[in-house]
Amino acid sequence: APDLIVGCCFADLFDPAVLVPSLIRKFALLEDANTPNLVYFPITFAGTTQFLPPKPFETPEVSVRKIPSDTLSFQVYSKSLTEEMKHNLDPLYLTDVMAEHGATLLTRGPSCWVIDPSDSPTLYEMMLYFFGSTAGPSLLEAGLDAAGWIRRIRESKPTIRVSNVDLLFQIGSGPNESPIDTYEDLRSHTLQEIQFTAPEEVTTIGKEIPELGPNDVLIESSYSLISSGTELKVFKGQFDDAALDVNIKGMEDERMAYPLAYGYCLCGKIVKCGTNVSGDHLGKLAFTFAAHSTHVVTSVDAIQLVPPGIPAEDAIFMPSVETALSLVHDAHLRMGENVAVFGQGLIGLLVTAILHLNHHSSTRSGGSYGTITAFDT
Repeated sequence: APDLIVGCCFADLFDPAVLVPSLIRKFALLEDANTPNLVYFPITFAGTTQFLPPKPFETPEVSVRKIPSDTLSFQVYSKSLTEEMKHNLDPLYLTDVMAEHGATLLTRGPSCWVIDPSDSPTLYEMMLYFFGSTAGPSLLEAGLDAAGWIRRIRESKPTIRVSNVDLLFQIGSGPNESPIDTYEDLRSHTLQEIQFTAPEEVTTIGKEIPELGPNDVLIESSYSLISSGTELKVFKGQFDDAALDVNIKGMEDERMAYPLAYGYCLCGKIVKCGTNVSGDHLGKLAFTFAAHSTHVVTSVDAIQLVPPGIPAEDAIFMPSVETALSLVHDAHLRMGENVAVFGQGLIGLLVTAILHLNHHSSTRSGGSYGTITAFDT
């Protein structure tokens, strides 16, 4: 068997359940269990392709078909890769299948492509041909202008960014100091983050989880809350360049400019602690002010442990409930007064709920508000 097998831009072209056993049979990798073999898959597609900057839907004057947004087009592209061409866009799945066949993941690292049309015009055109031939038929079936999409790309010449990873496996025995050998271990080294890339354009990007500092914790997200106020403005591009939130630790130096990760209500389980953090935190549910992401590294001083009995899907409302309760306190309502709540967005609903709870509680003790009336448009 060879000492080293290299499959560059290769592993994502096949279903791992077919690729891995075929690879082992072809090269007799398990015939001598005492001789280690290395299998290296550089530039393995990790499932995300995007244009920077992305473009929204357009309706040209000369066409009855809409030109699709870049985000939708790449969703169709990914679906065509998996369903029509049977590609695998999940390196975690490949790692899992390799482990089932006795392989150990020694190391991994990002190897993203950034293709600038001015630097690599031939490669750029090859990628456009691949995008068009892969996503084009499905876009046409959906009544969209696939040719117009490619034509717009050639005119605007956005940068292409493709998320890839390099994976190095070992099959058989041999030196193995710090392997990453299971799906769960691999998952703890990567995260997926939601990013706003342009008005009404949202995507997910893969990132390496940063190393923990001595006072940090790693949170695996359970839920994050969408802000229907500020976050809607971010989605629509209705904001000026400014700090995200000067009052939230970690956000005071981040700017409101695309591409932007946003969100500030996240709840999840603590899965790793820095050297100065008590191990008692492990496994506990915590709230933190963080953007929408599968994992978050933050200071232990920036989290709030959730009391037992409160589920994560309730705990994410903590800042909103705090705001609503402060409004009720600031109103200095008195027994017998009539109350009107104008607006039934998230905060308005919570204000109405708090007033309703207090109204019934006061009735039992002999006092209550006159009426509580909610108005919305």
